[in-house]
Amino acid sequence: MERIYKNIDTQIGYIGAKRNAIYLDSFKQTHNTLILKGEISSSCCDECYREYRWYKYQLTIKGVKEYQSINIEDYYLKGLKTQSAFSELLDESCCEDDLRTIIIETYDWAYIITCREFVFEIIDHR
Repeated sequence: MERIYKNIDTQIGYIGAKRNAIYLDSFKQTHNTLILKGEISSSCCDECYREYRWYKYQLTIKGVKEYQSINIEDYYLKGLKTQSAFSELLDESCCEDDLRTIIIETYDWAYIITCREFVFEIIDHR
């Protein structure tokens, strides 16, 4: 059965272009919360958000049940068919209804995270 993915709409639209879109500067885990910070190339965003070249983001993920990081080259070899560098897996069968599985593809790594909630924020630009 093929998995179904949904692009996640952010403050700067959908983030396309896979590997070249999202750059990760820091990854912090405190208990069951992850905080990812970095930059997004505006060339990979919807056209109306290309006023600046780079957007700084913070992705706060709460209620993390599990996550894995996969080298981006190995991730692409798996043949997953996401359309965006920031996606949600819709067809994952899980015993807990309030859990979500999100995928964020950065320049070097892909993170697959099962969590209760997340907040994506644009915190600056340049």
